[in-house]
Amino acid sequence: MTGRGLLPSTRLAVQVAAAVLLSIVIVNVIALERPFWVILTAIVVMVGTVGETLTKSMDRVAGTLVGLVTGVVIYWAAARADLPGVVPLLISGPAIVFFRFASYRLMIIALTVLLVCLFRIGGTSDALLVARLVDTAIGAAISAIVSIAVLPIPTRGPATETVHTYVAALKTIVQESLQAVAQEKWSSAIDARADAIRSSEADLQRLAEALRAESALIGGSGALARGALTVLPALRGHVDSLVQACEPAASRGPGNDLAEQLTDIARLIAENFDRVEKSLVSGQTDAIPRLDEPTRRIEQLLAPKLSGTQGARDDVMVMLNVVLAARRLNRGLRHAMEVMDRS
Repeated sequence: MTGRGLLPSTRLAVQVAAAVLLSIVIVNVIALERPFWVILTAIVVMVGTVGETLTKSMDRVAGTLVGLVTGVVIYWAAARADLPGVVPLLISGPAIVFFRFASYRLMIIALTVLLVCLFRIGGTSDALLVARLVDTAIGAAISAIVSIAVLPIPTRGPATETVHTYVAALKTIVQESLQAVAQEKWSSAIDARADAIRSSEADLQRLAEALRAESALIGGSGALARGALTVLPALRGHVDSLVQACEPAASRGPGNDLAEQLTDIARLIAENFDRVEKSLVSGQTDAIPRLDEPTRRIEQLLAPKLSGTQGARDDVMVMLNVVLAARRLNRGLRHAMEVMDRS
């Protein structure tokens, strides 16, 4: 089935309805004792795109399996140590909240450990624990099948948009940092932007993992997944180094004669970022020009100051650190293109 023109929320609602309907049919055919586990799992792991649903389905099943084993071991160890049954609950309960913001799979593990302890305290048989695992696997499988068969939402669209947003943020912070050096004025907004980019890598990783799951099952987007997860965070590290080099340079001031060269460097790096992004999305590689000309001019302008006072020499070294960081960033862009070319 296809659903061109439908809003993503509408398509997701249709998928959830189809998953619930298929779950009801299956649990009645198999005659499961607790069909709500199947239906609940099929709803919870249906999150939109094919890749995200597949990833969450696998995390749900894997987390449940690991959580069951871990829960049994923890409860047994607590009993052997003559600890009250409430102790494992006090550990697993807060762990659910903590892992909620770190990893869905780890959160499911903590949640399952909590349920195991509750079942054991209530005297429930181990057969119920096995039934929960089986029902979870059935629900996850239903959700995965529906996400592919009913109004599928490819992961490539949101992943491409996320890559575009991430690259745009990197280009902006490079431009702002070099402009701050040229204008001899540093802004705390640059540091805040750098922190925001680091925080956004969680979304990048989530979508890259979803793309991997999707490409492994139905093909496509493998290069974009690898690039988004490996190339872009590495480039962000180079950008961080440039920001760190620019801050002291902005406080010292490069002089008006260097402003033009810094602007050229910012422009060239932005163009090279665009080339890398194009390669990530389309798979078509392009040559990454070097920064030889503008950085050479900066070095020539700074050379006479090396024979000046100690303060002047210190200013030169600070500016040369900016040049070195810019070159490393551009070298990282060249390496990223080589990685994409090999992919």
